Amino acid sequence: MDAFSPTELSNVAEGPGDGDLQTATPGDSQVGRILAGKYRLTRFVGKGGMGAVFEAEHVELKRKFAVKLMVTATSREAVRRFHQEALTAAKIGHPGIVEV
Repeated sequence: MDAFSPTELSNVAEGPGDGDLQTATPGDSQVGRILAGKYRLTRFVGKGGMGAVFEAEHVELKRKFAVKLMVTATSREAVRRFHQEALTAAKIGHPGIVEV
């Protein structure tokens, strides 16, 4: 499955057991990082206003996913908007838009 074909978006904002919001800054060494103990970031895809998108692979299932991490989590409002974006995207069913 290609990273740009319809796939699943995995929101893994919490790390393994730490409960802290994880943020990403494109340019730092995020590639290779493992999130939630099972998603390895394999490639930086791009950055938007609220987050950075990475191609990731499930370490056991070897399936590809898109993972979006918040670039900055400066307020509860930013986190709320990030969550709302995921809820809105989950309602869209289109072959050109990633599934949530």
